Amino acid sequence: MPIAIRPASVVGELDMATTPALRDRLFRLTGPQTRNIVLDLSQCTLIDATALTVFVRLHEWLSEHGGRLIARNPSELIARILRMTHVDDIVEVKGATAGPAAPGRVCRRV
Repeated sequence: MPIAIRPASVVGELDMATTPALRDRLFRLTGPQTRNIVLDLSQCTLIDATALTVFVRLHEWLSEHGGRLIARNPSELIARILRMTHVDDIVEVKGATAGPAAPGRVCRRV
């Protein structure tokens, strides 16, 4: 039976330095049992074009396999970046929802 949703969360900055780890970890969540990935961005403080590219490519892969990427709880700044770059036209962006984020963290810049 397919897993309907795989939750993940991001803490800190998503930029050229952290995007390779982000990409690897998010794509490891994919597979025949995964349909959707919900990415909690509530603790994401910065996002650049490299991370946005990962979001779009991951969404495309999930779409091809009957799923989607959902970005949830972005800060005002992150939501504005998603809107300005039109990534929110591709990736579903949701505000606050019930339920905790995944216990593990996808990426943290130190």
